[in-house]
Amino acid sequence: MVALDLRGHGQSALGGLDYKNFETEEWLGCAKDIRAALDYLAEQVSGKYFLIGASIGANLALIEAAGDDRVTGVIMLSPGSDFHGVRPGEYATDYGERPALLVAAVDDDYSARSVSTLGGLLSDPELKIYPSGGHGTYLFVSRPEVRALIADWLEKRLSE
Repeated sequence: MVALDLRGHGQSALGGLDYKNFETEEWLGCAKDIRAALDYLAEQVSGKYFLIGASIGANLALIEAAGDDRVTGVIMLSPGSDFHGVRPGEYATDYGERPALLVAAVDDDYSARSVSTLGGLLSDPELKIYPSGGHGTYLFVSRPEVRALIADWLEKRLSE
């Protein structure tokens, strides 16, 4: 497993980058960061690779996966149809028939609507929309069952 701070986030913000100032091109560049992390992981271990992202990271996970056949599946927490010009729906066809788990909460209306929209564009989506839970990684706090949902989904895909 590799956990990645996207450029301008977390420890990677120490270099002076700040995601709050990003334009669309800088956001799309983050998909290249995901590819670099996947390249590194693939050099270390072989197997099935899954991308998990939250908020704009969910959008970027699908974008990277669409162009990389090494990715077996994606998990998208609180994706958006268009976060800062990053539009994952434009990549749904290229993603093909690989599985995807999309999760959001009704109290995060934009993401809940986006999950429904993206689900209609993907070939093999599983959608889970909770009545409440907030946005992105906050779902892990407000909805502890999200961990089991993800673990069960991954376990099923790993055994296929």
